Amino acid sequence: IALSSEGVCLWFRNFSQKNNLRDLSPVVLLDIDTKNIDISFYHREKLIFTRSVAFLAADLNSAKLDSLVEEFRKTFATLQRDQVVSEIGKIYIASAAPESSLLADKLRQEFPCAIELVNPLREISFEKGLMVPPVLHQGNCSGSAILGLVLGAEQEGIGPLFHPDRRAG
Repeated sequence: IALSSEGVCLWFRNFSQKNNLRDLSPVVLLDIDTKNIDISFYHREKLIFTRSVAFLAADLNSAKLDSLVEEFRKTFATLQRDQVVSEIGKIYIASAAPESSLLADKLRQEFPCAIELVNPLREISFEKGLMVPPVLHQGNCSGSAILGLVLGAEQEGIGPLFHPDRRAG
């Protein structure tokens, strides 16, 4: 598992626990990053499969979404054939990019399950005086991977990873 996938997994575990999600059927998390999209299947809060697809966040437009949905469809079909999953209970799309709604709309046309857009920054609060990395506010980067790694580090007693902004001002 790549470091970013580990971060996404830690974030999703935290998100699931915080929101009391009880996934009786497998759920999918599509995590949108600058240069790729992680497709991760979870069941009972455990990662059962992950795959990274080379797809630019900037390509989240109606002209290029068909190729991404086709990659997702092939991944799901392979997991069904190999009897890893038989159905999808819900699809989560983790992104702050407004264009993510186009992907959600396209997936709703193709898959008969609930689809939810999740902004990883939505429920994160930062103490006053802490410097929040600007990259977290960009919609085309994986806020869930970054936040997951921070959450994991803090759980292991390594954090905090966000330090006070010491610039004069």
